Amino acid sequence: NLKNNWKEEEVFAPEISLEKQNEIRNPLEKIKKNIKFELWSTLPIFPLALWILYKMVEDKTIVLFASTLIGVMFLVVIFYAFKIYKFYKEINTNSLSSFQHILEMEYQMKYYRDLYQSYFIALLPIMMSEFFIIFLYSRKNEFENFESLAGTLIISMIIGFGLLFLFWFLWYQFFYGRHFKKIKSIIKNIK
Repeated sequence: NLKNNWKEEEVFAPEISLEKQNEIRNPLEKIKKNIKFELWSTLPIFPLALWILYKMVEDKTIVLFASTLIGVMFLVVIFYAFKIYKFYKEINTNSLSSFQHILEMEYQMKYYRDLYQSYFIALLPIMMSEFFIIFLYSRKNEFENFESLAGTLIISMIIGFGLLFLFWFLWYQFFYGRHFKKIKSIIKNIK
């Protein structure tokens, strides 16, 4: 009897008005546009970095280490680019008619934020290693002892991590954060 009642019961998600759907669609379209721009603008960085490295650095050992790090960074970027592209494809602006779809989209936005943060964290040690190699190469004769070298590297690392984090935070807020906040406020109003 319970099984029959379950089948007969109509379950429906509340409908979202066209006005609210359109309010959500606009920031979603901007997010999609920004993802597309970011993915395509990242690709020329790697050949450019390799070209600069080969033109500027004469020590072939340093070129080998730095090229290897650039290659690893490229693989990390490709891995996350596929994940981010999957998110891009999952942003479906046509399926905003029910509250369930809105909640699914909100979950996807949280997932994307975490994915984007892990992308940055994965690139951070590679970028810092690249910086250290270039820094040591350019100043190898300026340090008299290990303590002065270590102190300079530690201070550079702290400043470098701080600047990279600030850059990531501003980049994320500019391209995605403000649109996600707008969508969250619309969702709050719907609830």
